Amino acid sequence: MKDRKRIRKNIKIYDRKRSNLKKRLEKEFLDHGIATIPCKVSGMDDIISGYSVEGYESLNSGFVEYINDIVDLVPAEYPVVISIVGHNFTAKEQEIIRNTIEADFDYDLGYVEKENHHHMKIFWWMLVGLVITGIILMILDRWDTIPKELLFVFFWFFADTFVDYLLLGGRELRKQRIKAARLACIKVTFSEKYDEEDYSEDEAEEIYDSLYSKVDVELQDEKKEDINL
Repeated sequence: MKDRKRIRKNIKIYDRKRSNLKKRLEKEFLDHGIATIPCKVSGMDDIISGYSVEGYESLNSGFVEYINDIVDLVPAEYPVVISIVGHNFTAKEQEIIRNTIEADFDYDLGYVEKENHHHMKIFWWMLVGLVITGIILMILDRWDTIPKELLFVFFWFFADTFVDYLLLGGRELRKQRIKAARLACIKVTFSEKYDEEDYSEDEAEEIYDSLYSKVDVELQDEKKEDINL
Protein backbone atom coordinates (compact mmCIF):
# COMPACT_ATOMS: atom_id res chain seq x y z
CA MET A 1 0.00 0.00 0.00
CA LYS A 2 2.83 2.34 0.90
CA ASP A 3 4.60 1.54 -2.37
CA ARG A 4 1.47 2.40 -4.36
CA LYS A 5 1.21 5.80 -2.68
CA ARG A 6 4.85 6.45 -3.41
CA ILE A 7 4.38 5.48 -7.07
CA ARG A 8 1.39 7.81 -7.40
CA LYS A 9 3.34 10.60 -5.71
CA ASN A 10 6.30 10.06 -8.05
CA ILE A 11 4.05 10.27 -11.11
CA LYS A 12 2.53 13.54 -9.84
CA ILE A 13 6.02 14.96 -9.27
CA TYR A 14 7.13 13.94 -12.76
CA ASP A 15 3.95 15.45 -14.19
CA ARG A 16 4.70 18.80 -12.50
CA LYS A 17 8.37 18.84 -13.54
CA ARG A 18 9.08 21.57 -16.09
CA SER A 19 12.05 22.04 -18.41
CA ASN A 20 14.70 24.74 -17.89
CA LEU A 21 15.58 24.63 -21.59
CA LYS A 22 15.01 28.35 -22.15
CA LYS A 23 17.45 29.30 -19.36
CA ARG A 24 20.04 26.84 -20.64
CA LEU A 25 19.75 28.15 -24.20
CA GLU A 26 20.10 31.76 -23.04
CA LYS A 27 23.10 30.85 -20.88
CA GLU A 28 24.99 28.59 -23.29
CA PHE A 29 24.02 29.55 -26.85
CA LEU A 30 22.07 32.80 -27.24
CA ASP A 31 23.39 36.34 -27.28
CA HIS A 32 21.92 39.42 -28.99
CA GLY A 33 19.46 37.25 -30.88
CA ILE A 34 22.22 35.00 -32.29
CA ALA A 35 22.75 31.31 -31.53
CA THR A 36 26.42 30.32 -31.27
CA ILE A 37 27.25 26.60 -31.35
CA PRO A 38 30.71 25.76 -29.99
CA CYS A 39 32.36 22.78 -31.73
CA LYS A 40 35.55 21.41 -30.21
CA VAL A 41 37.58 19.51 -32.82
CA SER A 42 41.06 18.01 -33.03
CA GLY A 43 41.47 18.23 -36.79
CA MET A 44 39.87 18.11 -40.23
CA ASP A 45 38.58 14.54 -39.79
CA ASP A 46 36.19 15.70 -37.06
CA ILE A 47 34.44 17.95 -39.60
CA ILE A 48 35.18 16.52 -43.05
CA SER A 49 34.25 12.91 -43.81
CA GLY A 50 37.20 10.54 -44.03
CA TYR A 51 35.62 9.07 -47.15
CA SER A 52 35.91 12.38 -49.02
CA VAL A 53 38.52 13.05 -51.67
CA GLU A 54 40.21 16.39 -52.24
CA GLY A 55 37.97 18.80 -54.11
CA TYR A 56 34.83 16.76 -53.39
CA GLU A 57 34.61 17.07 -49.60
CA SER A 58 31.50 16.29 -47.56
CA LEU A 59 30.76 16.73 -43.87
CA ASN A 60 31.35 14.13 -41.17
CA SER A 61 27.96 12.65 -40.20
CA GLY A 62 28.72 13.03 -36.47
CA PHE A 63 29.44 16.75 -36.96
CA VAL A 64 26.18 17.23 -38.90
CA GLU A 65 24.19 15.35 -36.25
CA TYR A 66 25.66 17.53 -33.48
CA ILE A 67 24.74 20.75 -35.31
CA ASN A 68 21.24 19.49 -36.13
CA ASP A 69 20.57 18.44 -32.52
CA ILE A 70 21.34 21.92 -31.19
CA VAL A 71 19.57 23.81 -33.99
CA ASP A 72 16.43 21.76 -33.23
CA LEU A 73 16.46 23.27 -29.71
CA VAL A 74 17.02 26.88 -30.73
CA PRO A 75 13.94 28.95 -31.71
CA ALA A 76 13.60 29.41 -35.47
CA GLU A 77 14.08 33.20 -35.47
CA TYR A 78 17.73 32.99 -34.32
CA PRO A 79 20.48 32.89 -36.97
CA VAL A 80 23.23 30.36 -36.24
CA VAL A 81 27.01 30.77 -35.87
CA ILE A 82 29.30 27.74 -35.61
CA SER A 83 32.37 28.49 -33.49
CA ILE A 84 35.02 25.85 -34.32
CA VAL A 85 37.68 25.62 -31.61
CA GLY A 86 40.51 23.35 -30.48
CA HIS A 87 42.73 23.32 -33.56
CA ASN A 88 44.74 25.89 -35.48
CA PHE A 89 43.51 25.43 -39.05
CA THR A 90 45.40 26.94 -41.98
CA ALA A 91 43.67 29.51 -44.18
CA LYS A 92 43.19 26.86 -46.88
CA GLU A 93 41.67 24.39 -44.40
CA GLN A 94 39.31 27.08 -43.09
CA GLU A 95 38.19 27.82 -46.64
CA ILE A 96 37.57 24.10 -47.30
CA ILE A 97 35.54 23.77 -44.09
CA ARG A 98 33.44 26.88 -44.80
CA ASN A 99 32.78 25.86 -48.40
CA THR A 100 31.88 22.27 -47.43
CA ILE A 101 29.51 23.38 -44.65
CA GLU A 102 27.83 25.84 -47.02
CA ALA A 103 27.61 23.32 -49.89
CA ASP A 104 26.29 20.40 -47.82
CA PHE A 105 23.63 22.42 -46.02
CA ASP A 106 22.67 24.14 -49.27
CA TYR A 107 22.19 20.69 -50.81
CA ASP A 108 19.93 19.75 -47.88
CA LEU A 109 17.91 22.92 -48.45
CA GLY A 110 17.52 22.05 -52.13
CA TYR A 111 16.31 18.56 -51.20
CA VAL A 112 13.73 20.00 -48.76
CA GLU A 113 12.54 22.48 -51.41
CA LYS A 114 12.13 19.60 -53.87
CA GLU A 115 10.09 17.68 -51.28
CA ASN A 116 7.96 20.77 -50.61
CA HIS A 117 7.31 21.19 -54.33
CA HIS A 118 6.31 17.53 -54.62
CA HIS A 119 3.90 17.80 -51.67
CA MET A 120 2.39 21.02 -53.02
CA LYS A 121 1.59 19.22 -56.27
CA ILE A 122 -0.10 16.44 -54.27
CA PHE A 123 -2.00 19.06 -52.26
CA TRP A 124 -3.43 20.71 -55.39
CA TRP A 125 -4.26 17.37 -57.04
CA MET A 126 -6.12 16.29 -53.89
CA LEU A 127 -8.04 19.57 -53.92
CA VAL A 128 -8.96 19.12 -57.60
CA GLY A 129 -9.96 15.49 -57.00
CA LEU A 130 -12.06 16.50 -53.98
CA VAL A 131 -13.93 19.18 -55.96
CA ILE A 132 -14.52 16.95 -59.02
CA THR A 133 -15.78 13.93 -57.04
CA GLY A 134 -17.93 16.25 -54.92
CA ILE A 135 -19.55 17.74 -58.04
CA ILE A 136 -20.10 14.29 -59.59
CA LEU A 137 -21.72 13.01 -56.38
CA MET A 138 -24.04 16.03 -56.30
CA ILE A 139 -25.08 15.40 -59.91
CA LEU A 140 -25.59 11.64 -59.41
CA ASP A 141 -27.56 12.21 -56.21
CA ARG A 142 -30.67 12.68 -58.38
CA TRP A 143 -30.53 9.04 -59.51
CA ASP A 144 -30.82 6.50 -56.72
CA THR A 145 -30.28 3.57 -59.09
CA ILE A 146 -26.67 4.52 -59.92
CA PRO A 147 -24.12 3.02 -57.44
CA LYS A 148 -21.96 5.69 -55.82
CA GLU A 149 -19.90 3.68 -53.32
CA LEU A 150 -16.65 3.89 -55.30
CA LEU A 151 -17.05 7.63 -55.75
CA PHE A 152 -17.59 8.02 -52.00
CA VAL A 153 -14.34 6.09 -51.39
CA PHE A 154 -12.45 8.48 -53.70
CA PHE A 155 -14.16 11.51 -52.19
CA TRP A 156 -13.16 10.62 -48.63
CA PHE A 157 -9.65 9.65 -49.74
CA PHE A 158 -9.15 13.06 -51.37
CA ALA A 159 -10.71 14.81 -48.37
CA ASP A 160 -8.60 12.94 -45.80
CA THR A 161 -5.32 13.56 -47.66
CA PHE A 162 -6.19 17.23 -48.26
CA VAL A 163 -7.08 17.91 -44.60
CA ASP A 164 -4.05 15.96 -43.33
CA TYR A 165 -1.75 18.13 -45.42
CA LEU A 166 -3.60 21.32 -44.53
CA LEU A 167 -3.48 20.74 -40.76
CA LEU A 168 -0.31 18.68 -40.26
CA GLY A 169 1.83 18.02 -43.31
CA GLY A 170 2.10 21.60 -44.56
CA ARG A 171 3.15 22.95 -41.16
CA GLU A 172 5.80 20.25 -40.72
CA LEU A 173 7.19 20.82 -44.23
CA ARG A 174 7.44 24.57 -43.60
CA LYS A 175 9.23 23.87 -40.32
CA GLN A 176 11.72 21.61 -42.12
CA ARG A 177 12.31 24.23 -44.80
CA ILE A 178 12.99 27.01 -42.28
CA LYS A 179 15.47 24.78 -40.44
CA ALA A 180 17.23 23.83 -43.69
CA ALA A 181 17.39 27.52 -44.69
CA ARG A 182 18.91 28.47 -41.32
CA LEU A 183 21.59 25.82 -41.74
CA ALA A 184 22.27 26.94 -45.30
CA CYS A 185 22.84 30.50 -43.99
CA ILE A 186 25.16 29.44 -41.18
CA LYS A 187 28.24 31.57 -40.36
CA VAL A 188 31.49 29.80 -39.38
CA THR A 189 34.22 31.20 -37.12
CA PHE A 190 37.54 29.70 -35.96
CA SER A 191 39.59 30.07 -32.78
CA GLU A 192 42.02 27.91 -30.80
CA LYS A 193 40.14 28.42 -27.52
CA TYR A 194 36.42 28.98 -26.94
CA ASP A 195 35.37 32.06 -25.05
CA GLU A 196 31.65 32.45 -24.51
CA GLU A 197 30.43 34.81 -27.19
CA ASP A 198 29.45 38.27 -26.02
CA TYR A 199 28.50 40.11 -29.17
CA SER A 200 28.41 43.86 -29.21
CA GLU A 201 25.45 45.45 -30.95
CA ASP A 202 27.67 46.31 -33.94
CA GLU A 203 28.94 42.71 -34.21
CA ALA A 204 25.39 41.36 -34.01
CA GLU A 205 24.24 43.81 -36.70
CA GLU A 206 27.17 42.76 -38.89
CA ILE A 207 26.09 39.10 -38.64
CA TYR A 208 22.51 40.01 -39.49
CA ASP A 209 23.65 42.20 -42.42
CA SER A 210 25.81 39.39 -43.83
CA LEU A 211 22.82 37.03 -43.60
CA TYR A 212 20.48 39.47 -45.37
CA SER A 213 23.01 40.36 -48.06
CA LYS A 214 23.74 36.69 -48.77
CA VAL A 215 20.06 35.93 -49.27
CA ASP A 216 19.58 39.08 -51.41
CA VAL A 217 22.51 38.12 -53.69
CA GLU A 218 21.12 34.58 -54.11
CA LEU A 219 17.67 35.96 -54.99
CA GLN A 220 19.18 38.35 -57.55
CA ASP A 221 21.20 35.50 -59.11
CA GLU A 222 18.05 33.39 -59.24
CA LYS A 223 16.16 36.19 -61.04
CA LYS A 224 18.98 36.53 -63.57
CA GLU A 225 18.87 32.79 -64.27
CA ASP A 226 15.07 32.99 -64.80
CA ILE A 227 15.53 35.91 -67.22
CA ASN A 228 18.23 34.03 -69.17
CA LEU A 229 15.92 31.01 -69.46
